[in-house]
Amino acid sequence: MAKGFHYKIRRIHRYLGLILGVQFLLWTVGGIYFSWSNIDEIHGDLQRKPASLISGNYDFISPATVVQKIKSRQPVDSITDLKLIEILGKPYYQIHYMGRAETALVHKVQHQPGKLRIQLADAVTGD
Repeated sequence: MAKGFHYKIRRIHRYLGLILGVQFLLWTVGGIYFSWSNIDEIHGDLQRKPASLISGNYDFISPATVVQKIKSRQPVDSITDLKLIEILGKPYYQIHYMGRAETALVHKVQHQPGKLRIQLADAVTGD
């Protein structure tokens, strides 16, 4: 019985070693391929569509005006990002800001840290 048990253990060990050996071999070949390849080809950056240019023929409204409109509707803690983007051929301001959440207590207002909010505004009209 001991001889049969040791025989089975050796056989399982042999097949597990073969399976793991093939896996480590494929892992090594993949690592060598990625280290010798151009990282931009792997990421696919070469196949990305270049960003379109926005026409200068628009009369843009100031981003400060748009931020003031947002502040009139809800409290703004800080602006983290402001971009001019194009959506369906029209220019828009994309504003990322931290909105402040206010909790009304009995006699005072407690300001809590807000969460990141994103607002789109038409860059020509400010709406």
